[in-house]
Parts: sequence; structure tokens; C-alpha cells
Amino acid sequence: MNNLISSIGNKINSDATDDCSTDLLPDAILKLCRVNAFYGKYQALFDLSLSVESGEVLAVTGLNGAGKTTLTRVISGLIHPSSGCIFFKGINISGLRIEKIQAMGLELIPDRTAVFNSISVVENLKIFFRNVPKSESISELIEKSFEMFPRLKLRAENLAGQLSGGEQRMLSLAKPLIFPPEFLIVDEISLGLAPKILAEIWEKIDEIKKRGTTMLIVEQYIKDVKHLTTNILKLENGKLVA
Repeated sequence: MNNLISSIGNKINSDATDDCSTDLLPDAILKLCRVNAFYGKYQALFDLSLSVESGEVLAVTGLNGAGKTTLTRVISGLIHPSSGCIFFKGINISGLRIEKIQAMGLELIPDRTAVFNSISVVENLKIFFRNVPKSESISELIEKSFEMFPRLKLRAENLAGQLSGGEQRMLSLAKPLIFPPEFLIVDEISLGLAPKILAEIWEKIDEIKKRGTTMLIVEQYIKDVKHLTTNILKLENGKLVA
């Protein structure tokens, strides 16, 4: 299985036609078919195709500028592809806004901390958990966040902007780790983090993997997450090379 996605991704790249309904992996929860994407006049992805099956953890590696972050943003709806198709659970999401894609069960943890710097840790958590099922108590979820990351409890009334980079990353991870989506994309989570803090975070991500969450993990240095993955692909100049 470890080589299946890679071999099929290469097959799609070489054999695909403009028909985005081609389904080489009928059970895939996510499928990209000949996706091209630009930043202004700069093309970042070239005819990129890949498939991920439900329950898998796919890692994508590559040097800076390889197109890794563009890939996460195209899938999550932050950037729309210039051509090609992206299917999530059999639905073409290529032109959908990020909010609609999130509502379908796909969520991105971006390469930068996604917190509100001008309000407290507790207020951030209240915002993060505002759309969870009504049966869940926000105060209980905040307490679970503090149990998961005790450092946050010590800084509960601090402004998020006063936290260290590692603490901000923990804060941004609280919601997806307590309420993991069906499909989680993690982009360069190791950036700027001390090894001890990073080890704690990978441990939490391993826990949600064991609960069956499908994931796409983007990392330049893949050795820290190799044990989590079912397959590893490499991007180079916006193309899959392995």
C-alpha cells in the first residue's frame, strides 16, 4: 500500500486526460486531477495529481519553493486552481470558499499560527469552539484544551500575541486536536518550534491518527513524522517527483 498512492499519482500525471471524472482510486476521499495554480504570474503547481484514501496519512516533502504550501492552500480553498479539479468525498470543491470546504469536514492548520493576537487565550478558544455541536460545553472544551496543553492554562488570561511561537501553535491546534475534522491538513508545523514542544505536538497528532482521521502532512524535514505516515511523496518545482 505504501507505494500505491505514489505510483497512481505518477500514472495520473502521465496518462490523465482533461476529463477530471477519471477515478483511478474509487475509494479516495481526496483526489487532485491535473491541478495548476499560480501566485500572480508565477506558476506554483504544474498538472499535479494525487489521491488519498480514507484513514491514510500522506506526507508531502520538498525544499522551500517546491509548492508544498500552495498545495495545502489549493486543497483547503484559500487559493483556487487555474485549471484541473479537486474532489473531496466525490464532490468537486475546486471553486468553493474555505468556509464551505471546512463545513464538509476538511480543515487546514496553516504554516503560520492562526490565532487572534489582540485577545486572550481563553477568548481565542471560545471563538475556535463556537461552531461545535450544541451538546458540547465550551467551558468543558476549554478545560480539555488546558489538559492537552498545560502551558496554555498558565497563560489563559494572556493575550495570544504575548505567547511564544510554540504556545501560539498549541493554541491554534487545540480545536482540531480535540474535534478533529474528517480530513486534516498540517502545513510545516515544525517551523520555529523547539524540539521538546514539537515532540509534544507530534504526539497529539499521532493520537488523532489512531482515531481514524485522514491527514495530509506537509514537512520539509520528514524524519520527525515518518512514523506517522502511510506514504511519502516529494514535490519539486511544483511537480510530484516521487
